Amino acid sequence: MAGGGLFDQLGGGFHRYCVDADWTVPHFEKMLYDNALLLPLYLGQEARGKGRAPRRVAEATVGWLLREMRHPRGGFFTAQDADQEGGEGSFFVWRPSELVALLGATDGAWAAEQLGVDAAGNFEHGASVLTRRRAALAAADEARLDELGERLRAARDARPRPETDLKLLCGWNGLTIRALVAASRLWERADLRLAAEAAASFVLREMRLPDGGLAHVWRDGQAAVPAFLEDVAAMALACLDLAADAPDARWREAGLTLCDQLLTDFADPLGAVTLRCSPRHERLFASQKDLADGASPSGAALAAQALIARRRLTGETGLEPAIHATLGAAGPLLDRSPAAFSGLLTAAVDA
Repeated sequence: MAGGGLFDQLGGGFHRYCVDADWTVPHFEKMLYDNALLLPLYLGQEARGKGRAPRRVAEATVGWLLREMRHPRGGFFTAQDADQEGGEGSFFVWRPSELVALLGATDGAWAAEQLGVDAAGNFEHGASVLTRRRAALAAADEARLDELGERLRAARDARPRPETDLKLLCGWNGLTIRALVAASRLWERADLRLAAEAAASFVLREMRLPDGGLAHVWRDGQAAVPAFLEDVAAMALACLDLAADAPDARWREAGLTLCDQLLTDFADPLGAVTLRCSPRHERLFASQKDLADGASPSGAALAAQALIARRRLTGETGLEPAIHATLGAAGPLLDRSPAAFSGLLTAAVDA
């Protein structure tokens, strides 16, 4: 994924998906939740000693999040569009002549070779999506490509840019906070810890409804729609992650309070924390359970992980019935479609 066009080789961050079999041409939209979920995977690869490449990808993704996706007061925006003036992808693609014009003949030709740019192009009209599929570079060559890449990114920033979706979603911010906490731990970077705390503070302070409950969405100072199970669970996890590394009682208290809400507002009659909606939502004729994963983990999976994290932090034994009920809620569906419930299975491993 990181070597093909799915990853933005200049600006960092992953696009949403690719449209070809060899993962060269992406749909150029970038989603916050995709990057929040992918970042910890590359951090895990780095922690397991898989070389320099995972660190490069993770650092570039963090750079994109902080540079382009952060609200001035701390939260994170939802997405960047695939379209821009000049047509889809025009912000991201290059031709050999453009590289030579910006970098000079020698550096431009060398960068084109490293980044998969040639006269035939791999996109439309002879343009190329940048890739990094050559063998790993020596340290000096990697530094050279980094320096040239910074010059290319600066030039690219002068192009018409994709629009950013400026709303903030509670659950996606929770996932992003967790990713930043993981990066701050591995790299021992206090600035990333502060960024995670700022985002958590923003959500807990600004994304509130008149009754004091968390909101699902916020835009331009307006919070709307009561938080769903995935929102409360993701923010509970984020606060508990923050609490695990700091004596600051506010994160512990916030995490415990949100876990309490999971148990009181989202539990079904059997005690499984699976209901998508809470009593704050419009009353429907049936209660929907949030069990199966989509593009992100299900609300039930996040809730199970949050309760497990609370038990790990506090040592409470009274959480066992809710944890077991939530993990078992998918029941026979797990046998038929285990891949649809990987979030719950992952939580079960941690339990």
